[in-house]
Amino acid sequence: PAAGGLNIQYAPGPDDTLVENPPRFTWLPVVEDEAAYVLRLSTDPDYRAKMTRMFTDIPLNFFTPDAVIEPGTWFWSYAVWDAETGAPATAWSTSSSFELGADLPATPLPARAARYAGADMAHPRLWLGPKELDAFQQHHASGLAKADAVEKRHFDQRQGTIRGPQQGVSDEGDRRDPGRGRARRPYLYQG
Repeated sequence: PAAGGLNIQYAPGPDDTLVENPPRFTWLPVVEDEAAYVLRLSTDPDYRAKMTRMFTDIPLNFFTPDAVIEPGTWFWSYAVWDAETGAPATAWSTSSSFELGADLPATPLPARAARYAGADMAHPRLWLGPKELDAFQQHHASGLAKADAVEKRHFDQRQGTIRGPQQGVSDEGDRRDPGRGRARRPYLYQG
């Protein structure tokens, strides 16, 4: 495929030390903005069908499989994907290989459709959705949040992170007369 203007390294490659399973695949994007890709991944350098996995209709020039793969030597290449014909629209890229070791952390990325199906559709789409926000508000209203802060302060004292009285700051963070300040965690503003 004809590459666009970005300089993105092909990965994974034969000299890469992989740290997770499956690895993240990246390649140069094509000039066409709306291009989709197909990635083939195989234990066979000739990509025989029964030893090859195909990932089709990839919307970006990077991809993470949704399942771990077996340790060993793997070969991969990509092409531009034609969704209408259900086949590659270009020749396959030059094949690359990598060695996947055993005992790597399993980090599969669920497919886009699965991630979307599991997303909270409330707006705005934040990590803290309506259910989590309600739980947070109840926790805060119950006084447990203040209790948690007090417990952390006492834990910090036991760990030796409170250095002793510091002037000008109360436990609530407001200014006081010098000499009346209370012990504070050292990371709070003392201005």
